[in-house]
Amino acid sequence: MASGMRALVLTCMVLAPWLGAGSAAGFRGDARLVARASPGRHLAGFFGNYFQATRARRALPSADEPDDSPVPAGGDASVTLKRIDLTGNLISEIEDGAFAKLPLLEELSLADNRLVRLPALPAKLMSFNANNNLLKTKGVKATAFKKLTRLVNLYLADNEMEAVPQIPEMVRTLHLQNNNITDVNVNTFCRANDTYYLRPSLSEVRLDGNPVVLSKYPDSFTCMKVLPIGRYR
Repeated sequence: MASGMRALVLTCMVLAPWLGAGSAAGFRGDARLVARASPGRHLAGFFGNYFQATRARRALPSADEPDDSPVPAGGDASVTLKRIDLTGNLISEIEDGAFAKLPLLEELSLADNRLVRLPALPAKLMSFNANNNLLKTKGVKATAFKKLTRLVNLYLADNEMEAVPQIPEMVRTLHLQNNNITDVNVNTFCRANDTYYLRPSLSEVRLDGNPVVLSKYPDSFTCMKVLPIGRYR
């Protein structure tokens, strides 16, 4: 028993320096790894760079979002505008190219002005308001809204229009009250050559305050889920 204990002690004495050296080397190796991984101020720098890079990537605007990054010298910050409200001015004319450099514009109000014709409109508009102007049908091209595939709200009330322009598929709200519209036809809202055609998005149409008697045109609303508000007798 005593000899066994002496052998164990001797073994420990022989192995201890080797184990110590190995542990120290391992510790120094770990220390070097941690140092490279950034202890202290380096740690903050490492994560700072990571989060900065993440923020930079997230800050890149998608196709439908405005670019908030600084505008270079000589650049134009207006190209990032999403909403313009020109309500209640004395505007009588707007050139066709006035909104050409606003590709991200989604909301535009020209209400309560003196416009007799509409300019070309940005393709991404979702809401357009031209209520209470002096617009006649000849001043609003039949295809003025045809390419506005994202248009949801269209307000053309209190003008002098004689006919309903082409309405994009996605429109939900259409206000044409208090104009001079005298008739509608099957192709105004529906399609004469497609009896299965439906317009589920169109949920509010106002034609009240117009001379047109809507009950004379029962086939003009068969594709709609609601009848227009207006005169029926």
